[in-house]
Order: sequence, then C-alpha cells, then structure tokens
Amino acid sequence: MKTVYTCFCTDIIHEGHLNIIRNAQKYGRVVVGVLSDEATLRYNQFPTLSFEERVELIRKIEGVDEVITQNDVLYDDVLDSLRPDYVIHGDNWREGPISAIRSHVEEKIKAWGGEIIDIPYTYNEQVRRLDRQIREKLAMPE
Repeated sequence: MKTVYTCFCTDIIHEGHLNIIRNAQKYGRVVVGVLSDEATLRYNQFPTLSFEERVELIRKIEGVDEVITQNDVLYDDVLDSLRPDYVIHGDNWREGPISAIRSHVEEKIKAWGGEIIDIPYTYNEQVRRLDRQIREKLAMPE
C-alpha cells in the first residue's frame, strides 16, 4: 500500500484539514505529521495547545492511520525516514513565502519518485471565521 504524508501545524482543525485527509485516503495509508513546538515556533506560529494535545486531536480524526512528530519545517526529518509516495497539502503553499517549503519538498521526494498532490484550498465560512479569529488573536492583518 502506498503512503501519503501531510503535516499540520495547527491546533484548530477545520473543514480544510478534513478535506485534505479525505483526499489523502484515496491514495493510500495516511500519515499525519504534527509539528513539534520548536518547529511550530520556527514556522512563526504559537500553539495554544500542548504538543501532546495536538497529537491526540489529529489521532482522533477518522481516516488518519498514523500520527508522527515532524521536527523540521522543511519536512527533511520525516521525508528521509518515511519516504512517502505522496505528500499532500492545500494548494495555498504554491505561492507566497511557504512556496519555498513546497519547492524543497518537491525536490527531496523526486529522489525516490514521490509526488506532491495539491488540494484546492477550502474556502467556506467556517474556515474564514477561524482564519479571522486566529488573525485577530495574533494581531495579524487580513
């Protein structure tokens, strides 16, 4: 069975994350990485839940086969050990600053024939509301 990898750095699960997991299930066994506290801070986010709580949150999602720790924002630690057939992510990482992460992942997984699957970003009122709440909490502009 093929392995599909995705990573979440969030402590709020919304329809977009669930959409990624539903799509990942079509390709194989779903492994979800949870960014460690240190990696989350390097990614410029401040978790409101402990790492253990975030892992448990992901573990309870239907369709997740395994939850692992991701200690590197660039995915290197996980990609080297897991060597997934697919890395799946919302297509929001195709542009802007996080596109550098996507480019790095794409180059890395080419070594063993892996592919990136970009899922169209989920835009719905629940996601927008959560995004606004997070931005307000962090005093970030929209």
